[in-house]
Amino acid sequence: MTLSNEEFSSLGFTFVWRIENFSHCLEKRNCCIESPSFAPEPFHRFVWNMKIYPRGNERVNCITYKVSNDSMLNRTFCFELAIIGSDGSLTNLKELENFSSFLLSFSDILIEKEELFGEKKDFYLPQDTLTLNLRLWHDLPSWWGQTLARTRIGVQKRAIIWKIPQFSGKKPSEDNKIFEIKQNFIENITLNLQLKNCFKCNKIHYLEISETDISHDNLISIEIAVLDLSGSRTHLCTSEHWFDKRSDEKIWKLPNSILMSSLLTNKNLYLPNDTLTFQCDLALLVVVSKLEFVEVGPGKEKPYMNSLISEIHPPQRKAENVSELQESLATDLLNLYTEGANFDFELRADSSKFPVHKLILMARSPVFRGMLSSDMIEKNANMVDIPDLDCDTVKRMLDFIILEGTAAVLLEK
Repeated sequence: MTLSNEEFSSLGFTFVWRIENFSHCLEKRNCCIESPSFAPEPFHRFVWNMKIYPRGNERVNCITYKVSNDSMLNRTFCFELAIIGSDGSLTNLKELENFSSFLLSFSDILIEKEELFGEKKDFYLPQDTLTLNLRLWHDLPSWWGQTLARTRIGVQKRAIIWKIPQFSGKKPSEDNKIFEIKQNFIENITLNLQLKNCFKCNKIHYLEISETDISHDNLISIEIAVLDLSGSRTHLCTSEHWFDKRSDEKIWKLPNSILMSSLLTNKNLYLPNDTLTFQCDLALLVVVSKLEFVEVGPGKEKPYMNSLISEIHPPQRKAENVSELQESLATDLLNLYTEGANFDFELRADSSKFPVHKLILMARSPVFRGMLSSDMIEKNANMVDIPDLDCDTVKRMLDFIILEGTAAVLLEK
């Protein structure tokens, strides 16, 4: 259904986008992190999304953004984009009046990288999360849509030990391939590593990596070393490559080559039993996005959006409350011990048994921590015999180890 001008004038919406682990962004310049598309009713004719360029779109040292919509309808909006700071305030506000949706998209500088990651990093990126607040409206909205989206950035790492037996006798195939291994990196992604002979010179070999699942854009970084007889690493190369799902180029040829002569000259060191061993350390940038909720209804922006922002950026605990926390923790530990709840370990002396909490014992005593963190009989049996001490001495020892610290805190109060 097409909205009338009067109906359209009553609409507005807010889109809050959280990007977690933002400092992990490894995208190259002109590559972006894209938000989920959002089109809250009755804005279903306007499907919007946002893009953030962590290394810049046109200028290298700036974080830039782009807002787009898929509608061919020509409507004008008031536009406002801001970063939500650690205190819930809106900062670095970008405003635009009478933005025409017929333009389909627009972009601008969000913030300088130096400012974002500088002295005010904790303000802009609390818990390493960048939170953006986008508002679009026309006139005086009486019907407001609200959407919260979350994008989490992570890095999957994998070390691959790659052994090539009978290396010096390997002959290249028709496609110059000498050796190949397929390695499952993470779910739905298989890396195909190939050692190939350079057609121009039989003494030079190089590595190729191809990705078998290009359903997503992926940035892969790799560090390759040759392991010698003792297991020591000889670094060959470090590089990164962007696999673009829209590109036909699915093969990555590593820039550094392996000179056969250097391997054969030191054959005893690098080719023990005529086996060449590589260690490939791979890291894959993983980006997962989802909409948390979409809600719309009559009225202005709802107060719970503010509570969500408070949840995103919880207030910092004041320093003057530390002593109260210490007292509370000491009281809880004392009650836990004296009430005898959920004991999971025993000390035995003479004919007496003394139940304790293993974690508290380890935290308060370096001796017991060493005993219970190593693979000793006592750890597996959940008990220890102390034949050299009588039961009264063991009782006093436990009172000192467990209660001394908590009692000191409580006595100070």
